Amino acid sequence: MNRKGQLLLWVIWIITFPFLLWISYQMSPPTITGLEFDLISFLLLMCLVAFWPIIINDTPVFYIQGVSLAVFLYFGLFVEIIFTQVALIALLSKLRISRKDLYRIPLNSLLFISISIIGAIVFNLVGGTHGGTEYSAHFLSAIIAYEAAIFLSNQLLLNAIKSLLFKERFEILTRSFLWEFLTSIIVFPIGVALYFLYLEVGIASILL
Repeated sequence: MNRKGQLLLWVIWIITFPFLLWISYQMSPPTITGLEFDLISFLLLMCLVAFWPIIINDTPVFYIQGVSLAVFLYFGLFVEIIFTQVALIALLSKLRISRKDLYRIPLNSLLFISISIIGAIVFNLVGGTHGGTEYSAHFLSAIIAYEAAIFLSNQLLLNAIKSLLFKERFEILTRSFLWEFLTSIIVFPIGVALYFLYLEVGIASILL
């Protein structure tokens, strides 16, 4: 990406990010009073997970879905977005990107916040709720719909970005797609288990 493209991307990020953040707050106002220590613990866990990504075809695979799912289900969209953005900074600092690759910061930031909002919209449309929601078939179906929306929107947006900005061929069914699908299937039950474990034992679930 040339310098003009990078500058334009930063301008778009500066303009749109606060607006998207405001939308997420309106969709899911957080209730965090008395849960400050829990929030800090979840944030630290997400940063630790993000700090050790797996690299596939020179692409870092962002393995925080398990923790971010639990955060989303209990604390809502706004908190999940804030935590994901902080974890993204941890990931990029781990990768030690050069100055010419600094555009990855706004690019990935917009990508992840867009994916989070899309997933939350689907979750709300199918009747999902936040907080201490007990297990039910309907709640589980809402979680599955949310995860499916997250996964599919991530693949579509990521390939659209590669096609539009980097002139790469738009391909969905690649080896990376299949690998991410497999790992998402593995991580998904861990996120669900973390959520329900948090309901049962509280902050001790993070240590477990």
